[in-house]
Amino acid sequence: MKKEFPVLFAKGSMLVATPLIGLVAYSYVAHAVSQPASEVYGIGMASFGVSAALSAICFTVSAPVQASSADLRH
Repeated sequence: MKKEFPVLFAKGSMLVATPLIGLVAYSYVAHAVSQPASEVYGIGMASFGVSAALSAICFTVSAPVQASSADLRH
């Protein structure tokens, strides 16, 4: 694969993915705002729980990664 293709794919991805993510996020927020609070509460609490679990996993993995990269420097 030529050197230019990864750069081209990265720029193409940014041009397509960024507006798409913005549109989907706007759509979800607009839909959530138009719903009664009793219907949105369960989804909001579930998303908060998933976010907390994923961040806990990321913080757990970051310590071994930092230790192994420090070993490589010396």
